Amino acid sequence: GQADTKTLKAENNRLSAELAKASRERDAYEKANRNQEEAIDRLTNQIDRLRSSQPAADENDNAESFAEQYDALPKTKHGDQLAFIIEYIGERGEALSPDLRKKIAENLNLNDPEGKGRTVSEVMSLAEQVGIITSFETSRGRQKLVELTKFGKYAFEQATGSKPRENDYQKEHKSESQVILALEAQALLEKMGYKILPTTRMFIDGHEFAPDIAAEKDGEVIYAEVERNTTKANQNLDTKWRNFRHFSNGKMFAFVPNKSAINNVTRYALPAMKGPQDILYLCDISAATRQFEEKGTIWTLIRKGV
Repeated sequence: GQADTKTLKAENNRLSAELAKASRERDAYEKANRNQEEAIDRLTNQIDRLRSSQPAADENDNAESFAEQYDALPKTKHGDQLAFIIEYIGERGEALSPDLRKKIAENLNLNDPEGKGRTVSEVMSLAEQVGIITSFETSRGRQKLVELTKFGKYAFEQATGSKPRENDYQKEHKSESQVILALEAQALLEKMGYKILPTTRMFIDGHEFAPDIAAEKDGEVIYAEVERNTTKANQNLDTKWRNFRHFSNGKMFAFVPNKSAINNVTRYALPAMKGPQDILYLCDISAATRQFEEKGTIWTLIRKGV
């Protein structure tokens, strides 16, 4: 019996040591991941500043040239799809290339759910050739950020009578990773039948609220926050989530990139809730597509206040 006790104790000590080692390795990995994300954000912001400071080509500022180009668009091969791209991106400010490809395939009624076929590739290539869109590499490899060019914005104004939505880089100085997550979240909300609305800063009784996403469905407007594994050092998250609760009347929606980021939301959102009438809808973007296919919803966690 004594030998068995010693053996169990030794095994317990060994397992405890392995657990402590694994915990240290996990913490080191998470710290390295945060540092990498912050470095990518700094470089992306630097690239964005350099991009915005580049002088525009003379022909892009020539309204007469734009008018001639715009008049020629309907006669161009895939003219209807070019018009669709102009409207789709103009309403959003920017789009991720995979989402845009899927929408083009859907608009053409193609049997190409991922938008990777030859026809969609031809339309995307043509849109760049005629100068309505430009795309930028991101840290996600083949996932590009697509925006309207100056001519594309001109075409949107001519077609709709209104200015295109400002992209989030220009309006809020958000990082690339934040913009990508917000665009992924918007695409998921559209799967649920929501229409994405322009966002704005709101002020009530001294409180300020600037949601990452505003969306509408069946006459109800919802607000959503997009949270990553990292947070800005100067953010007061307790105040942020109390304001979110105040402006949303206790009905809060949030998106995170993966399961490990869920705690970044719940640790602040749950204490901000004031009772069982409050509710938090949380979407783990990495699991949302499967969740939608299996259950018809993108919300991977729903919590009520107490």
